[in-house]
Amino acid sequence: MNSLRLRIFLMVFLVVVVAVGTVLVFASRGSVVAVQNFVGLSAAHDQQVAVQLLSDPLRTGNAPDPQVRVQQVGQALGGASADH
Repeated sequence: MNSLRLRIFLMVFLVVVVAVGTVLVFASRGSVVAVQNFVGLSAAHDQQVAVQLLSDPLRTGNAPDPQVRVQQVGQALGGASADH
C-alpha cells in the first residue's frame, strides 16, 4: 500500500514538474522575443530621430552651434539636458 502511494506521489510530482517547466520555457522565449522587438524598435526610432536632427543643417545650410545641436538630439531622444 505504501509503495502505491509513493508511485502516485512521484507521478503527480513528475507531471507538475513537466508542466511548470513547459510553461517556463514558453514564457521565457516569449519574453526574449518581446524584449528584442522593443529594443530593435527603440533603436530604430532613436536612429531615425538622430539622423533627421543632424542632417537638417546639411539640407538647409544653416548649421547651429554643435553643442546646441547635440542638446537638441539628446532632448529628442529623451535624455536629460546638461548645462555645463
